[in-house]
Amino acid sequence: MSDRPLIQLVDVSKVYHLESGDFTALDHVSLSIEENEFVAIMGPSGSGKSTMMNQLGILDVPTSGQLLMDGKNVATMTNLERTHMRRDIIGYIFQKFYLILLLSAYENVEYPLILRHKQRDTTGKAWAVLKSVGFDEAMSAHRPN
Repeated sequence: MSDRPLIQLVDVSKVYHLESGDFTALDHVSLSIEENEFVAIMGPSGSGKSTMMNQLGILDVPTSGQLLMDGKNVATMTNLERTHMRRDIIGYIFQKFYLILLLSAYENVEYPLILRHKQRDTTGKAWAVLKSVGFDEAMSAHRPN
């Protein structure tokens, strides 16, 4: 375990430049999340929850401040480096899921492993994840729609 936070936001702001004027969605937010820590982000509609999740999922970079993932400044990474970090480090479940409709539940879970290892899952990780949320073999064969 590292002595630094796994995720750290340091004075992060996110400003959207709109035709009607600038909109500040995050205003000088600082937060540290340790490895294995459970964090819930809650607030009313329009309070910046989705913007914060886009930062934490490194789908976006701050307008100002620093977002550090495992000590690395996300803003200095290339798009490919951020993609690899999302694939290898971050577990991200989207609100709308974004499942691939042509794939079964099992195949949707297995897909990131295939992207990373360039082969089908031989470790049993995909099955373990599905079983941990109550999926049996029949349910795992279902497609999202």
